[in-house]
Amino acid sequence: MVCIDLGKPERYKPVIQKYIDFFGEKRRTQRFYDLEMENLTEETIEIALMSALCQSKVASFEEVVRILLTDDGGLDDNKFLSDIARFGLLDAFWKQCENSFGYVDDRPSLEKLVITLFVTYTARYMKAGSPQAWTPFISYKPGNVMVFLDSLMNNLLYRDSYDSFPPMWKPRCPQIRHLHISR
Repeated sequence: MVCIDLGKPERYKPVIQKYIDFFGEKRRTQRFYDLEMENLTEETIEIALMSALCQSKVASFEEVVRILLTDDGGLDDNKFLSDIARFGLLDAFWKQCENSFGYVDDRPSLEKLVITLFVTYTARYMKAGSPQAWTPFISYKPGNVMVFLDSLMNNLLYRDSYDSFPPMWKPRCPQIRHLHISR
């Protein structure tokens, strides 16, 4: 039914079926429809589902991450990440974090994602090279990380949340406790 509503071929039915519980509520389903996606693939459908769960107005993985990182619940008790997990999208989320930001971890978390983003960003500006203790936190996609954080720190909607990041994670990461990142 969802494939018909979207006007998309039946070949997307297995992907939609995989996440059928998502479509059990009208408001959620409507947010998904409102994203008006084109060029559907399994990946774009998953991103759209995450976008709808995060109440984003656009189907964009970067926007999903911005919303997750700026949620008032913080990194440990994030309602949006809980919803992503509840609807079976957590593996897709972490896979997309690797595709977009080069973040790979055996036990991924939002906290470690934030640390990776900031350490990678900072390491790119260090003329003398980054400390050895930072190496595990440096992404293999620094260009994507820099563009993402630049857009986050310069976006009027997210500027205040960006400014609150360092105090939120510095105390929990001894390898980078003395790092100061500012706009």
